[in-house]
Amino acid sequence: MKNSSQKTREELIFEIKELKKTIKNLKSKLNDSFFQSAIDLTQEDIDLITQEETDAILKGDKQGNFIYANQFASKITGFTKSEMLNMNIRDIFHPNILKSSPLRFDLVNSGTTVKIQREITKKNKEVLLVEMVSKKIADENIITILHDVSEKKKLHSALKESEFKYKVLFDTLPYGAEVLSTEGIILDVSLGTLKMLGYEKNEMINKHISQFIHKKSIKTFKEKFSNIKKGNKESAEICLVRKDGTKISVLRAAQPILNKQDEISSILTLSLDMSKIKKAEQMLLEKNKEFEKQNQEYILLNHELNIAKEKAEESNRLKSAFLANMSHEIRTPMNGIIGFSQLLNTPGISEEKITEYTSIILKSGNHLLNIINDIIDISKIDAGQFNISKSIININSSLRELFIFFQSFKKIKEGLKLKINLPLTNKYTNILTDQTRFLQIFTNLINNAIKFTDEGFVEFGYKIEKEDFIFYVKDTGIGIKKEMQTIIFDRFMQASTNTEKLYGGTGLGLAICKACTELLGGEIWMESKLGQGSIFKFTIDTKTSTNPIIKNNPKININTAYSNKKVLVVEDDKDSFSYIEAILNEKKINFIHVDTAQKAIDTVNKDKISLILMDIQLPGKDGNYAIREIKKTHPNIHIIVQSAYTFENEKEKSFEAGCDDYLVKPIRKKDLTEKIFQYLQEIR
Repeated sequence: MKNSSQKTREELIFEIKELKKTIKNLKSKLNDSFFQSAIDLTQEDIDLITQEETDAILKGDKQGNFIYANQFASKITGFTKSEMLNMNIRDIFHPNILKSSPLRFDLVNSGTTVKIQREITKKNKEVLLVEMVSKKIADENIITILHDVSEKKKLHSALKESEFKYKVLFDTLPYGAEVLSTEGIILDVSLGTLKMLGYEKNEMINKHISQFIHKKSIKTFKEKFSNIKKGNKESAEICLVRKDGTKISVLRAAQPILNKQDEISSILTLSLDMSKIKKAEQMLLEKNKEFEKQNQEYILLNHELNIAKEKAEESNRLKSAFLANMSHEIRTPMNGIIGFSQLLNTPGISEEKITEYTSIILKSGNHLLNIINDIIDISKIDAGQFNISKSIININSSLRELFIFFQSFKKIKEGLKLKINLPLTNKYTNILTDQTRFLQIFTNLINNAIKFTDEGFVEFGYKIEKEDFIFYVKDTGIGIKKEMQTIIFDRFMQASTNTEKLYGGTGLGLAICKACTELLGGEIWMESKLGQGSIFKFTIDTKTSTNPIIKNNPKININTAYSNKKVLVVEDDKDSFSYIEAILNEKKINFIHVDTAQKAIDTVNKDKISLILMDIQLPGKDGNYAIREIKKTHPNIHIIVQSAYTFENEKEKSFEAGCDDYLVKPIRKKDLTEKIFQYLQEIR
């Protein structure tokens, strides 16, 4: 026999119906008011009966003393019938229960049928929850029926808990879900389905499921539904219709739900939105393509990194070779400077030797200066400070001056001829460009051509092609190997070649030429055959002008005496000051020397100064500070900066501070003398 907790609701309803039939038969056979009342009370509460056993039926007087108890009263309470006839109904209740929840016999005695739930204490002290129905009958006594509801309550609680869990599970499914009748009527629908199709629950309940299936899937639905009704599990991709009329493709699975008799009572269906899966598959496919693309990029990047690594290693090798070459190039002129400077101290040295040694020292110094200038220019290029300043220049005049310079001051090898080619007249060769950078390109190229050509000629100038200037330097020298021609303009590259070791040089000249042409809006290239010479060509962005070049620079007479003028020399380096001192004494110019910015400011405030030679790097406040302070009170005093700083931003700082001119150390005597006399002449 099943216990009550195992019985289904259908089984309980069936038993209740059978019990009602039994009670009806009893009513027809029994006329006793006691049993009639018991039957009436039982019938009144017949839907509460949950067990096969009959309830306890008790009879008591007005005070609640038992005068009758049926056999099931003993079973429920645990007391024998004889024990109960000597008891009051209150004896089976705990005193605390009666205090908080009285039995309401006052209402019963007044003729009211009272139905309450209370916990009784059985003879074995076990507590049992009963439903107690009490009613006053014809003989003024009270009949009471005790109905054990403890199991029913447990079953009810379990059923509610089960229903709650089912509801939570049903509504939190990440899919659409429905419970259908065997005819296809929707009995319940999950929130997932409602969200997926856009309906409210009352719009789907009690509707046939086919109303929500697209016509193209009806045939598949009918075939599958027929199989499910036979007890099979089925799945298929079905097209559903949303409330807004749009279609949605779902993967739908269904299976029958069986009752205790293993009969199909309903059908559970689950629906998975395939559009999300297909979208995810598409995204996955796209991601896969993206990953493949990235993988190819990584392979390419890895290849590029390997190339970059090889280039870096080659660059490091070239830099090492460059540094070794620089060490040689710098030490060679330094050896001449230091060596012949020591020889000048030889006792009794002749004037002829002094002149010879001084000439060598000057030549070595200029060589060293050229090396340093190349290194500084490369540093400027790397720092983005390799700037240009355009003005109108005449190509013919500039190149003629360069030709004279090389003929006069550069030693042309015996058997080597220097040529110049200027096909246009001066009128048509005015251009807007940076003259310094323009001549720097030519100077480097001519130097290289002379260096690598032992006989024949070196020619420079320009040609006109399609109204454009093509500048060139051509030689009949050793030429350049074909494999070297693609890297000839790379910095450090020449430093590692045998030709450089044979002919000397920094290997930076062509890299500087390339940077200059690019800054001037052009390009540079070369043509060469080994043993037959080379030609280097370049273009720049030229804006031709027929306007004459106007030069308003006054003619400077460096032989004029300025004994009535006073120059302030601000210099903290003793050797640098000694050099300036010698020049000023030679030109018989009065001067005052100070070595800090503050002393310079104080001197200007107490003495009449005509011109200031200002060093920038001073102890304490720098020279730019002194310039600003002096210009506030003496704006007409000319200030020439003499500094080892060569970068454009450093020059800009000094000009912003208020200086009038800027000379970069080492300063040539001729340049310094011309600047001094230029500004002294202006205030004469």
